[in-house]
Amino acid sequence: MRQTTPLAAAAVAVFALVTACGSRQPASRQHEEPAGSADSSALPVDRYELTRTDNETIDRARWALARSCMNDLGFPALRTLSLDPPPAWPMPPQQAGVLVAVSFTADTDRYGVSDPKQAAVHGYQGAYAEWKANRKTADRKWTLPQYVALTGEFEYQRNKNTVHGHTVPAHGCLGQADRTLYGFRPQDRRDPVLDVKGEGITEGEKTNEWKAADRAWSACMKARGYHYAKPSDARNDPRRSEKEFAQNPHRDPHVPSGLEKATAVADAVCKQKTRYVPTVRAIDIRVQKHLIQQNRTALEEAYRQSKAAADKARAILRNLA
Repeated sequence: MRQTTPLAAAAVAVFALVTACGSRQPASRQHEEPAGSADSSALPVDRYELTRTDNETIDRARWALARSCMNDLGFPALRTLSLDPPPAWPMPPQQAGVLVAVSFTADTDRYGVSDPKQAAVHGYQGAYAEWKANRKTADRKWTLPQYVALTGEFEYQRNKNTVHGHTVPAHGCLGQADRTLYGFRPQDRRDPVLDVKGEGITEGEKTNEWKAADRAWSACMKARGYHYAKPSDARNDPRRSEKEFAQNPHRDPHVPSGLEKATAVADAVCKQKTRYVPTVRAIDIRVQKHLIQQNRTALEEAYRQSKAAADKARAILRNLA
């Protein structure tokens, strides 16, 4: 978890997308070409995701629309806001007094850490390291009025829906940009791709094969002095977090401690020894294929909408040239 201010009085969960928060894309690995049999890490539902290039195009167009909106709201300095790269999704400024929790996930880390060498370096922060290395956005600090105008989150400013005397659109300039691109705000609708990916795990974990894989992994971990029923327990152990906080209350949560690295290495070694990942991945794929059959219409419609948004984004950017 990342804390943006020690004065925080509330927590806001923000799931940081690899490419752009607010896109239909889940927080996962994204690829240049649609997933296919040649990609050994591809999941069946990946074919309904946009390419990385399309998502980056949408993000640039979103910010192009947002900066025009911000200019209209009385922020003329943002008229020349750089789109190469575009800003990262805005975080509340310190004066908002809010704790922001950021979660990073990646499909390469879908079943937890599995590479002992990577675990020795990144602990359970591999998804964050991957996101940081591959992201195409720039961090930027925003003033409170700018943040409110971009997001429409007025609870931090404690006033009505105006900034500089101008009415802010619902969910701010970024929300308006998404409505221009999609015809709606993607965050307001269920994403069938995310649903399938989530259910692939939750339904898979109910099978006897997955439970057996958990038991084999747990026995391996126990032999190494770790007592966890399944990998997610090791990754999200609150007792370890408490120890780390007690040792250093000001530590960067994205810099793994020695305790986290040791646990992650044992976790990865046991996954390899018990062939955990190939076992649960096969189950996950089987469940996903069944879910895709059940939800094909919704998946195809969501993909069509995303492709249409990418086409509109390209047109918007061409007009800026």
